[in-house]
Amino acid sequence: MSSVISHITPKNSLAKHLTILQTIVAIESKVELILSDITKKTDPEFITYILNIVENLVSSKFTQNEKTEIVLQFLRKHFEISESELNTILQIIHFAYDNKQVKKISNIKKVFYSIFDIGKSKLAK
Repeated sequence: MSSVISHITPKNSLAKHLTILQTIVAIESKVELILSDITKKTDPEFITYILNIVENLVSSKFTQNEKTEIVLQFLRKHFEISESELNTILQIIHFAYDNKQVKKISNIKKVFYSIFDIGKSKLAK
């Protein structure tokens, strides 16, 4: 019975919502240590880092506005954000996109990193 259930996947808006939630969880695990520093919420480097994580986790079907909304959801979940801070964050996001600071990692690099990680884990044993 459980093998049948594992093949049932969400579709359309439910799949998109699930992707957003999984992306936020992935960001949380990646920036866990940085989150303790509350001053980072309007740091351009921190926001660009989160943007790059989102860019490489979600599919290219997501628009820039949807990716921005994922970043904002993440920041709202972890920080109290005032209206002026929100405007600052949005300016940082637009600056990062306009100046091509948000980059997708190529598939070749992803394959290389995967092979490298497998080799590293085998050497550790």
